[in-house]
Amino acid sequence: MLTNFLIFLNIFFAAPAVDAFEPLGPLRFREAQIKVIDQLANLAREYEIDPYELVAIAWVESRLNPNATNKSIDAGVLQVNCKIHWKRFGYDKPFAHLKSKRKIRRAAIKHCAEAQKNIEENTRNSIFLLKLMERKYRGCRGDNRWACYNGGPGWRVKHKERATRYKKKVKKIKRILKKHYEVLIKGSGC
Repeated sequence: MLTNFLIFLNIFFAAPAVDAFEPLGPLRFREAQIKVIDQLANLAREYEIDPYELVAIAWVESRLNPNATNKSIDAGVLQVNCKIHWKRFGYDKPFAHLKSKRKIRRAAIKHCAEAQKNIEENTRNSIFLLKLMERKYRGCRGDNRWACYNGGPGWRVKHKERATRYKKKVKKIKRILKKHYEVLIKGSGC
């Protein structure tokens, strides 16, 4: 029943809406993306994170595609970087029997990238990283946590322009979600 209503919302909002702040109008979601939004919103509530924020990050990172990967081994709906975080999440443990550290690292990164296709695991890892950066780095609090998520804790020095654009994009998507899709995100889990 909820899915039919959400599909109706998609069709209803498919007509381009012109707005001074949103020249592209509302976003359009496929049924698979609506399921991802539902999972993300439920996990966001479980971890006490703004569901609009989490869905906005997922939209910017992967367009809500759980199988998304890129050349730097960012994987999953929230694009966790497996080259950097494989050890932090313990993906090396199943390969401890391998002799070479290089083989362990290679196998763990591959295992991490595959594991990130699971929306729940990817979301938990991403939320862990967001909260870790917020706790550990003063420059990663408030709206800056989005820039940190994208550019790392040293974003102001290394990737300031890119991270600032990313932060603005997430804010814009979050605003669109709140304006046009309140029922979709608040109503998930019903």
